[in-house]
Amino acid sequence: MSLAEYYNTCRFSKGTPRVVVQRDRERVADKEERDCRAKVDTRDGRRCFFPGCRRPASDKHHILQRSLGGQWLTRNILSACRRHHDWFKAGLIVTKGNPDRGPVKVLLTDLGRAQKIRVPMRSEAA
Repeated sequence: MSLAEYYNTCRFSKGTPRVVVQRDRERVADKEERDCRAKVDTRDGRRCFFPGCRRPASDKHHILQRSLGGQWLTRNILSACRRHHDWFKAGLIVTKGNPDRGPVKVLLTDLGRAQKIRVPMRSEAA
């Protein structure tokens, strides 16, 4: 019997304590995040999304940041090496497309062009 179930069986139940509810929510959120990370690793083969990059992906990048409502959904997550993830965070590159449907298109921002970053063309066969 979980703690939440125990509190609901008491003779004069006051409901489940907020601490228990919050802990249960966090457990569900943690499981969703782990499941999403595993699916993204399988989809991307733990390789960086950037065209021509051969580094293993050490980070997960939210296409739409969590602070702006981005969720732990596979269509919103990319595998990225540290370098290219830093480029995202610095605002040097952006992406377009849905990674679940195929490779995303990588675009330079004005800052990226000023830094003379090059984005190689993705081959059609790859």
